[in-house]
Amino acid sequence: MLAPAAAHPGATVLAVAARDRGRAEAYARTHAIPRAYGGYAALIADPDIDLVYVATPPAHHVAPALAAIAAGKAVLVE
Repeated sequence: MLAPAAAHPGATVLAVAARDRGRAEAYARTHAIPRAYGGYAALIADPDIDLVYVATPPAHHVAPALAAIAAGKAVLVE
């Protein structure tokens, strides 16, 4: 998602989430993403986020996707 987002002038990758906040922070540093969260709930709660890309293992897609939808976010599921 990073390359397509970078190619679109209206898109900004603002945050990343992982179950392990340290992994999220490392990924964010590597890819110059300004925010890192230790889970989808915190990312979804961020009022600056308007689209959530769910890239969890398939068995774990439903909960974050439904939570993001309930929060009024657009959702893209891998």
